[in-house]
Amino acid sequence: KTQKTLKKNIQNIILINDKKILILKKKISKVKKNNFFLLCYTSGSTGQPKSILLSQKTKILRSNYVIDLYDLSQNDKILITTPLHHTLAFRKLIICLILNSECHIKSTFDPNDIIKYIKEKKISFTMMVPSQLEKIFKSKKNKSKISIQNIVSSSSTLSLRLKKKVINNINGNFHECYGTSETSILTNINLSKDIKNLNTIGKKIKGVHLKTKKENKLEGELLCKTPLIFSGYLKNGIITKHKKKSYFNTGDIVKIKNNNYLIFQSRKHEIMKVGAITVYPKDIEQVLLNNKNVANCAVFSVQDKKFEEKIVAIIEKNLNSHINQRDILHYCHNKIENYQMPKIVKFVKKIPLNNLGKINKINLEKKLF
Repeated sequence: KTQKTLKKNIQNIILINDKKILILKKKISKVKKNNFFLLCYTSGSTGQPKSILLSQKTKILRSNYVIDLYDLSQNDKILITTPLHHTLAFRKLIICLILNSECHIKSTFDPNDIIKYIKEKKISFTMMVPSQLEKIFKSKKNKSKISIQNIVSSSSTLSLRLKKKVINNINGNFHECYGTSETSILTNINLSKDIKNLNTIGKKIKGVHLKTKKENKLEGELLCKTPLIFSGYLKNGIITKHKKKSYFNTGDIVKIKNNNYLIFQSRKHEIMKVGAITVYPKDIEQVLLNNKNVANCAVFSVQDKKFEEKIVAIIEKNLNSHINQRDILHYCHNKIENYQMPKIVKFVKKIPLNNLGKINKINLEKKLF
């Protein structure tokens, strides 16, 4: 009798590294209160992670947007592979509670284990960061494709090489979404079905308004207005509230194509000036990442004694690769402009990543220079 009663009242089955946790039934209805619900952090790619506040209403709204965007239902089996203190993982957890769907949490990330787990548990939906996708499809040994209904790349942009690799190795839809911790998802693209626009981060999702800082310009710093906006920052016990009626400055430089697709160009603080010419690190990184000998890279600039900016390329080699600076510069020849050519090339065993798989260039520069 107790088992029957419990079965009726189970809302979800959550599996954390294969250990079952039963969540008792408590239906999530529309949340009207706008009290602070969650304190989480940005990825820290600009230096120190910022603590952001989300209301109950916003957190539920963000989850419902993902449900609609990727057409999720109670039948989906959802996999969480990123730390729960970040908004990406917590959103998926709330999605499971809203849908009454099965939730799987992997507290450790082993690429071969993840591939096996997706197959055995018949996972239908997950959101991962590019560094995780890189590890999975790099370690993938068998020729059979990974079957998953929807897999979404989030938190940072993908290289064209990785996009093509994932598309060719899955049975299902591969999406890339763009946004920030403060704004949630702003744009999305189904890369599996929209091959012509692989170099973009997609189009804006419903309810979102985008513009560049300079009006009537199709290139510049991206501003957005979205119902999914955060409440504000918390610093030294002081809450800096964000005005929901105003546009939020993402700090990203984008180009808006004629068909309304967005091309991500750079974080504003990463832009380099060579002479009087603006250089975007991502343009150089994309070329380097297409080299089969390069596992990862980071491009930024340092000042010499004359206070002139010199482009630096930090390279993480693939296993058993023997490339040197001359090989890198020769590879870049005719692929990028002369003013984009790195003046300094350094090789490291491993480029350090934060817990969301992003490179902190500020810390990397301090460590190496």
